[in-house]
Amino acid sequence: METRIARLASIGTLPDTEEAKRFDFLMLQTELASLQGKSLGPLRTKVQAVAAALQDQPNVPAIAAQLQLIEGVLDDEEWNSVSVEWLEEIRLKLRELVHLIEKRRRNVVYTNFQDELGELEEIELTGASNGHVDLARYRDKIRQYLHQYQEHASIQRLRRNRQLTALDLSELERILLESGLGSPEDLNRAAADGLGLYVRCLVGLDRDAVQEALEGFVAGTTLTSQQLDFLQVLTNHLVDNGRVPPSALFDSPYNELAPSGPDVLFGDEKVVQLFSILRDIEGRARVVQAG
Repeated sequence: METRIARLASIGTLPDTEEAKRFDFLMLQTELASLQGKSLGPLRTKVQAVAAALQDQPNVPAIAAQLQLIEGVLDDEEWNSVSVEWLEEIRLKLRELVHLIEKRRRNVVYTNFQDELGELEEIELTGASNGHVDLARYRDKIRQYLHQYQEHASIQRLRRNRQLTALDLSELERILLESGLGSPEDLNRAAADGLGLYVRCLVGLDRDAVQEALEGFVAGTTLTSQQLDFLQVLTNHLVDNGRVPPSALFDSPYNELAPSGPDVLFGDEKVVQLFSILRDIEGRARVVQAG
């Protein structure tokens, strides 16, 4: 009987960044496990974590071009009929993007768990989640589910930076609980900082609403190119994530644009104004308590 050895996947002339090499290794491990009929559970989790980190940056053109593939990776149903060809497509198309993942999320690429318990078998537990829901995966599923509610009045109120009402909050809770993606306890854990703010962070802010919020800050001011770059990054983050805490302006990527801090870049008085705007944006995603 003739024995044939499959040809190794070719890396070719693709970029050999450290992140790309690590992603290659992860994907080749996944392909090998698939060929050997082993459980892909832990490996799939790592691949989906990379995809989730990329999905969080849809405004990057290179990532936007692969969003359909990224969403497929995040869809658990796609993994029910996984093929080596599909895994190789993921490797080839995403390896060039992994270096674009924000630094704070790059541990999803580098994570290398050691299994000291022998071979694991993935099983599905039915019934209560017992508080062990993967909050990152739960968030990604909720984000996808909310796409169909983009025109809902309560979602639009969040996206347009209008003050959330108690009725809006009830509607959001109803929508999420009817999704069937988790229990009320799961939702409470995920939205520990407030349901309105949690949903806002998933659906983002309308760009016009962000520009309107910042209008008073830039009015009558001649901005330098460095200040414009800073505000452009801030605008993109608000559009994508729905909030930016004032303290984040001292961290990456802002400290790369303003190494001495935003107070030096804009001046103390203007920074106080900017902080107030950011707190107001966040506050509009919370229900104002009467009295």
